[in-house]
Amino acid sequence: MAKLIKSRVAETPAVRQLNSLLDDLTGVDVSGLFAHDTDELGLEFIRLAHRLQGLGLGLIGESHDGRFPEFAGYTSNTAHLVAELRLSGLTASRYRKAAAFGHRWPVVNEALCSGWITLDHVEAFAKVARHRATEFDRDHEDLLAMAQDQPLAEFEKRLGAWAEANSENPDAADEIEDCFTGRSMNLRKRLDGTSTGSFELDKAGTVLFEEFLDQMDAPVSSHDDRTGTQRRHDSLLAMIAAFLNGDPDDFGLNNYVLNVVVGEHQLNALTCSRTLDGNALIPEALLAEMLCDGTFRTITTGTDGQVLTITKAQSDLTETQRIAVKARDLHCRFHGCDRPAHYGHIHHIIPRNRGGTNDLNNLVLLCSHHHRVIHSTHYQMVRHHDGRFETVWEGPARSFDTRHTIAAELARRKQAVRQHAAS
Repeated sequence: MAKLIKSRVAETPAVRQLNSLLDDLTGVDVSGLFAHDTDELGLEFIRLAHRLQGLGLGLIGESHDGRFPEFAGYTSNTAHLVAELRLSGLTASRYRKAAAFGHRWPVVNEALCSGWITLDHVEAFAKVARHRATEFDRDHEDLLAMAQDQPLAEFEKRLGAWAEANSENPDAADEIEDCFTGRSMNLRKRLDGTSTGSFELDKAGTVLFEEFLDQMDAPVSSHDDRTGTQRRHDSLLAMIAAFLNGDPDDFGLNNYVLNVVVGEHQLNALTCSRTLDGNALIPEALLAEMLCDGTFRTITTGTDGQVLTITKAQSDLTETQRIAVKARDLHCRFHGCDRPAHYGHIHHIIPRNRGGTNDLNNLVLLCSHHHRVIHSTHYQMVRHHDGRFETVWEGPARSFDTRHTIAAELARRKQAVRQHAAS
């Protein structure tokens, strides 16, 4: 269903054009046309956005009386239009982002509205264009031609290869694939105000979430008649409320209290058992992250399992050092990331087990995701003498020239499109 409100301001050429456009749109039985097809409704929204942009109108987003989670509106100094869309919050958000992306690259917008590509294609384009805008501006017509004649899965592989070829570190793609994919969280709001959702966790996230669930399953008292899933729900919301109502800086720290259990015969070895309470195996990258910016104690056991020593839980970084690093770096310093300081971890550029100190020149602010990337791949952070941070790749070179193979593929497809147009 869509509701279109015509402008009631003084007649001007712009207003007359707008009202003419509204007359065209309101002449269609919108509710009957789009009642059961959210994709087509979203495309109508994109088409509307494209036409209104020609009148110098801008995109806005608002909430509307609680009945519909999202709706789209357009406004200018001379006219006002509201289009109320029966879309879920997630779907409406996807189409709004696609409209904004299509405003910068109209040829992508036209392909979407014409049905040559899907919303999934546009989102894939937006993902790679975010950090490679110059390269995407140069090659987007070739990539669009590639998208039109390939299945989505194959196209995404080709697009990923193109992104790799245009990366500052083209050798990194294979090793970091699991670090940048396999993570998602979606929320779909129903019309009655409730919601459902889904998520996908990487390996380190799975370990942490399993530990959280294990601790939340047990009843708090004999009078607690909630199910395990209800207790998890309530505990998660309580944590979110505490974060929103508290000091954000209190939640930006790593805040792991890690018990490292080391057998007496392993004290001089390079490896030790890596488990959380409950015997969940910790991935090496997560352990390195915990030790880099965590509060930890060491428990030494004898050959028979008897506890020999327990050190006091401590962090090598003082609160003053943490404040100083956040004030200096302001956001995650991994290339292209702008996550703010209160989400940050403090990373030792030279690890402490290799002689790294707590001097400010050896510390850098990273978000939790890129902190894990640093510890699980060949990416490293470097601080230059002038204070600049640089993300560098220290892994092995690849055995083939990715740039050459992708350039050849793009040239072949561009030639095929030209031949098709000529015929």
